Amino acid sequence: MLFHVTWDVIDASEINQKRSLQLFAKWQPGPGRFEGFYGFADGRGGVGLIEAGSAADLAKTLAPWAHHLSFTTRVILPIQETVEINTAAASWRDSIRSGERERLRTRRKAGAGALGCNAGEFQCATFRKSPYRYHPSLA
Repeated sequence: MLFHVTWDVIDASEINQKRSLQLFAKWQPGPGRFEGFYGFADGRGGVGLIEAGSAADLAKTLAPWAHHLSFTTRVILPIQETVEINTAAASWRDSIRSGERERLRTRRKAGAGALGCNAGEFQCATFRKSPYRYHPSLA
């Protein structure tokens, strides 16, 4: 799996910076393999692309730095895979929406509101006195 990892320095004091550099000089990365490894120009963090067999392998790769750095990690995929996955998800959502729209249309034709009750009574009884009103017409 390929991970996009960003990190921020927790304590940017001079003494901690010197200690981090001392540790970095002796560090052997692994088990994750860095495909890209960059530091931010301001010296307060960086970004890496790390290939790791599992989340546990990624954790082992980052663990030596957990006391100096705050990490944000995200699994990344080639854009072709992302597009395929998102296209399939959108199709699934559209199929659900279509069925839901048809169900609501049928209920409205039968004289029931979208909530299955007389909308006016529901608004009066629930929303007009509720602090959770969400539409100006219900105020």
